Amino acid sequence: MFPVIAKIGPLTLHTFGVTLAVAILVSSWFLTKEARRLGDPQITEEKLQRLVWYIVLAVVFGGRLMHVIVEYKDYLRRPLHIFAVWEGGLVMYGGLLATFFTVVMFARKNRMRVTRLCDLIAPAAFLGQSIGRWGCFFAGDDYGKRAAEGAWYAVRFTHPNSLVPMELRGVPLYPVQIFMSLKALTIFLVLLWITRRKKFDGQVAGWSFILYAMLRSVVELFRGDTDRGFVGPLSTAQFTSLFGFLLGVAILWFSPRRMLEDDLADAERAVQASAAAKRSRKGSAPTTI
Repeated sequence: MFPVIAKIGPLTLHTFGVTLAVAILVSSWFLTKEARRLGDPQITEEKLQRLVWYIVLAVVFGGRLMHVIVEYKDYLRRPLHIFAVWEGGLVMYGGLLATFFTVVMFARKNRMRVTRLCDLIAPAAFLGQSIGRWGCFFAGDDYGKRAAEGAWYAVRFTHPNSLVPMELRGVPLYPVQIFMSLKALTIFLVLLWITRRKKFDGQVAGWSFILYAMLRSVVELFRGDTDRGFVGPLSTAQFTSLFGFLLGVAILWFSPRRMLEDDLADAERAVQASAAAKRSRKGSAPTTI
């Protein structure tokens, strides 16, 4: 499609990078909006802005690390290309898991309820992914299998800088990148619906892993880049989805049945009890003449 927007001297403006920047801005805006709606005094906008950049780094480094692990034989021959992110090669599961652990550590360090912060981050993350996947589409990364000749849904990649292999240039392919964008958008909308109706913190985060595992396994059936690896009959992503699904179930099962309202009520009772204890001590103090 259009992997490069412009070249200015030695600098190249890649479509993937621009799309990623738009995804970060939109998801950050949505995250801030949701944090204001939530009203947790522990989750401030200043802290969230710092967390956003930690998440961006987690997505890039986690996704790239997983890709390098899967394709380690290729990178043994060209180790410097490990850092060439603009060439494609970010495994979503690596970025997703890295993001999850980053949010958990950030919450613990800043004394936030982990499940509540994960619930806040999850919809924004999938909103960003739904935008970012268009960068993969323009770059020709994560391409699909051959589609039927003349199929209305098929796409053809002909740009010389496309990441699609030469033997597939001009060949009708399944638009898997668009499928992935729609998958992420679907998860975002479902999580937003759950957010407005959830009964306990952790419910949104748990369902995010379950939904992603299920839908990603379906989309994998249309992937054409077989070099990403397989575990038996399952692709690496489908195999990893088994653990992602179980992680989601575990979060739903073990999350305390609490909400922000419960914490605020406990804090109010603690303040009232402390005030009552002070009044009691003053009332029982001996009178000095």
